[in-house]
Amino acid sequence: MAASRGSIGGASDDAGTEYKRGVAAFAIAYGLAGTTLPLDCFADDPRQVSAVDAETDDPVDDVRVTFASGRVAYIQAKHTLKTGRPINEAVSQWVSAARQGGLDRERHRLVIASQNVSGPMKDLGDALERRRSGRYAKFTDAEQRAASALDALLDGLTERQKADVWACGAVWHLQVREAGSSNAQNALQQLRLVVSGDNNVNAHHAWTHLLGFAGRVSGLRSGHTIRDWAGLLTGASIPLRTDGATPAASAARRVAALATYRDQVTHRGTHIQLEAMGPALPDLPLADSDVGLRIAAGPDGERNPSELRWAFMLRHRAVLTGLPGSGKSTALKQLAAQFVEGADMPLPIYASLRNYHPAVNGTGLLEHILDEATSIVDSVSRTEVAAEVRQRIAEDSPLALILDSLDETYDRRFEVVKALAALTRQLPGGTAILLATRDIGHADARSLGWYDMRLLPPKSLDKPVRSILTLTAANQGIPEDERGRWIAERAEWVEGILADDSVLAETPLFGSLLALLAGVGTANSLPTSRGAILSAVVRMFILKRELKKTADLLDLRPDEALLLGEQAFATEAHTLLNSRATATEAEVVAAIAKRLEPAWGLPPAKSVVMAQRIVRVFDEAGVFVIDTSGSITPRISLLAEVGDAMMAIDCLDGDAWVSQRISAEQYEPLILALTLSPDIVRIAMRSLEATHSRPLAQSIATSVAHGANLDAEATRLVAGCLISHLSEATMDGWSSWRALRALDLEPDQVDDLLYTLTALPAGYQHIVRSEAHLLWESSLADDAALDLMRMTLATETLPLMGDELPSGPASNAGLVDAQVRAAEHMLVIDPATADEIAARLNGDAPFFLHQRLLEILVERGNAYALDKTNEMRDAFIDAVTEPGWDPEVNRWPNLLDILSEASPVPLTSKQTLATPELARLFTLLNLNVAGSITFVNSDPSEVGAAFTATANLFGIDRGVLSAEADIVKARVDRWGMDPLFAVMESMDPHGYPEWESVDAVATAAELNKLLRFPRAQAGFAAWALQQGPADIVLGLLDVAVSEFESSPRHQYLVARAFARASPNWEPAPWAEHANPVLRQAVAATLPEDDPLLRTMAHHDADRHVQAAAVARIVSAPASDAAAVLDGVLRQKPVGWMCRSCRKMNPPSRSVCSGDRCYFAPPDPQEEAQTGLALLR
Repeated sequence: MAASRGSIGGASDDAGTEYKRGVAAFAIAYGLAGTTLPLDCFADDPRQVSAVDAETDDPVDDVRVTFASGRVAYIQAKHTLKTGRPINEAVSQWVSAARQGGLDRERHRLVIASQNVSGPMKDLGDALERRRSGRYAKFTDAEQRAASALDALLDGLTERQKADVWACGAVWHLQVREAGSSNAQNALQQLRLVVSGDNNVNAHHAWTHLLGFAGRVSGLRSGHTIRDWAGLLTGASIPLRTDGATPAASAARRVAALATYRDQVTHRGTHIQLEAMGPALPDLPLADSDVGLRIAAGPDGERNPSELRWAFMLRHRAVLTGLPGSGKSTALKQLAAQFVEGADMPLPIYASLRNYHPAVNGTGLLEHILDEATSIVDSVSRTEVAAEVRQRIAEDSPLALILDSLDETYDRRFEVVKALAALTRQLPGGTAILLATRDIGHADARSLGWYDMRLLPPKSLDKPVRSILTLTAANQGIPEDERGRWIAERAEWVEGILADDSVLAETPLFGSLLALLAGVGTANSLPTSRGAILSAVVRMFILKRELKKTADLLDLRPDEALLLGEQAFATEAHTLLNSRATATEAEVVAAIAKRLEPAWGLPPAKSVVMAQRIVRVFDEAGVFVIDTSGSITPRISLLAEVGDAMMAIDCLDGDAWVSQRISAEQYEPLILALTLSPDIVRIAMRSLEATHSRPLAQSIATSVAHGANLDAEATRLVAGCLISHLSEATMDGWSSWRALRALDLEPDQVDDLLYTLTALPAGYQHIVRSEAHLLWESSLADDAALDLMRMTLATETLPLMGDELPSGPASNAGLVDAQVRAAEHMLVIDPATADEIAARLNGDAPFFLHQRLLEILVERGNAYALDKTNEMRDAFIDAVTEPGWDPEVNRWPNLLDILSEASPVPLTSKQTLATPELARLFTLLNLNVAGSITFVNSDPSEVGAAFTATANLFGIDRGVLSAEADIVKARVDRWGMDPLFAVMESMDPHGYPEWESVDAVATAAELNKLLRFPRAQAGFAAWALQQGPADIVLGLLDVAVSEFESSPRHQYLVARAFARASPNWEPAPWAEHANPVLRQAVAATLPEDDPLLRTMAHHDADRHVQAAAVARIVSAPASDAAAVLDGVLRQKPVGWMCRSCRKMNPPSRSVCSGDRCYFAPPDPQEEAQTGLALLR
């Protein structure tokens, strides 16, 4: 029997309410004890209760009892059952259930439970039972009267429906209203079987709590399995027995195991283990070291950086990329801890894929994930947590697999991703999956087709640096009166290194390592390059500290132990990387012994003993960890890569080592070795000369940024390879540009670079040209340089190139940095350009760009620019808010209150996690766009009407919206506004309006009201109207075109909608109209091959019209598209009417000349150039 949106009957009086709770508590007590529920209408069923739900959305809605056999009792609780209104109301719910259909005579029972049952109602119960048993011919007179009365109440049902009611109906005389009643005493006896300690006292406490829980759950219209009810009792400090086979004992064991697991997940996700990096320091609370990591999601992710938790939940299946040491593992562990916090959050299962070998492990991927995830708890808890995960998968309950280190599977990545894809196909929709990898693993991960997110660089590392130094000072016993100066001096050194090296500053790990170095050295003695820093970390924190403890066991002086340990460390790291980051203890010991024996003149047996001791030292230090199977893996892969680089420097066959790393795609140790050894540089250059390998060229260029030295000839070779790859106009080619920036190019190579740019879209060209001028000091005159910088600063976003998937990694990586550098150079050339920079700070500027440009202006103390910025802010607020708007009052949650007014319906696990329908509604209405505050502040009835019209038009269930809104409200109450703003970006296709399914006149009227709101909502309304019945929408749109004469952007929206909605629209009158807004609507609507479109692209006197025509031509290129676009490139710029204030501007103006107006027009030439690049 399916659930419906509502039920017949209203709330009962207090006695009735308390009785409902008693009925639910009675069933729960039997379920906890695992004994047979005394409900005789299922005479042939064991009646083992598996779940009890209160106040459901079933037609019979008070209590639903589900049995282990799959049978269900739908119970209506009546304190008193007698003829008249009580039985009439109860039977009306039976009628509703019968009409809805789906009643199964074997599996379902419609039960009226009552504390007080009158004689006639007892007769009815007997009659129902007699007929169900097949003995209905022997009704007594009293039973016959009751049967006739019931038949009268069933009048209007079909004969089959009546038969369903007679087969399923039952009356249950259940006395639980008073604690002393017989049935309540029976329930207490069941509870005595499951509680521990003082059975009588705790049983009574359990009964009291169950009554209270049933009442609260009733108010939430939610329910629980027996395991969930046991969890509630445990949470209320009611002790349950964990021995025995009762469902309560089983549940108590599960609850205890999950509590232990959650505690461990929370600690791991709220602390950073500094000991894993070497020093003997306590765990650092994440709150003391949080660098405010944010993620970019989608191609335009820099515009709106997000918190990982909410961005992931919205996307449900995603890949997280980031640089080595960028904090991915920390972010994933923090995410798992955050999921533990909330009752509506998924159960987090964090696991590294590093040690998963599809062809070797002998277990499936899910088994590996469970083994990894549960390794933080004892063996009993491991079994329970694993069982919980499998149960959640079977029931499609909320679950989140958080998978780390795909990149560290190396040449197994393809097989690992293949196994993950196979596992994903077996998992239900309620299982969310987040996969983390360094960039090198993204090519394999993208084959999953999931959304992409990227960890953004931290804003500042000051907080973790100072926190680590504070711990170090305390650990070293620095006197408190000297501690402040001690910390400040070392923090200043670290901050100086980070300020001079943007590569180090991009990753929290490097900042932490620098802080650890600073804690044991002086500024004059500390290294600066990444390879040297990490080598020093290995020597100072791992080898020196750990081997000092065991020098006597090795029978060596401390300095000898350090040298021997360095050789062993490098050998172990090298062995692990050669074995794809895992090897047996025997293999590692043999490799170390083989190296130590000749180096130290040791007998074979002694070299093996020393190797064994050192391997155990590294295991105890948490560097190279031995697991229960005897396999060794690196705790922090970056340190293994450092050791491997150290090995390369001492390696007799450097050529073989370099070849190994290239063939295994292990470029990180190669980059480190390049910074440490000129010999490795020479070997790598020979390989590059022979292969012209793109990854090798990028690695060599990256090593230059990290401190490696290349001579002029080597630089030319690396640069030539990268320039050639950049010309391929793919996103991989763009990564070659980012590597190229580290090199010192000769003028002729700069010319070669600029020559190859014609293959790239215009936005990319702007960046490279402006950056080339800044990096390699081209001979451009100041005016030409300013033009380059302006074009870069004005770039809104970068289009996708090559084979990049729509959900691929953020292609705008690097755009904001280039724009900031361009702005800084503009101010150097001409301080008056601060006005233009301030103009870029409008509501459409990406978040990071807005923040950093403001910082530039503040740093330079440019009062004029700051005044302009403040003016624009005031103007922006005036434009997007209504009179009397109070910025201190947060009205966004009101949207959720409005949606919650509808009756909620049960949600799937995916809907519970991602709230996709709510996201879809908010995105359709463009509530994430600046200016939406006017809509938010509107009369709730108007907002509600807009929500209803939109939901109906797009087939969005209002009950689902209500339930999802309740979930987000709870999140907002607990975590602030981030959960609400996160759902304003739908990840699913929006679809098209279903006009045939709604009252078209009423819906069009509501959308017509939305046209009067800011452009965000007006744009949606215009688009939806243009899909509607022409005879209804055209009149509304025609009136709006005239009404919006003074609002050009609104007029354009409705004019374009009118043109597209009209089956017989004639473009000529508008194409020749003096109003450029109407001409722009024509250009945006004409067929792509229309000759008039080409005329408008070449000859219209307004820049907006030309740009609209170009965009239309590029959207579906005809055979002459390239020639038309080429013609646009050759024409002179034209003037334009401002679409904000209607001011007419000459061709020379790139920003409106109107008072307090900073509107910027499109550039038809740039649009044409981008179109040509795409065509090629």
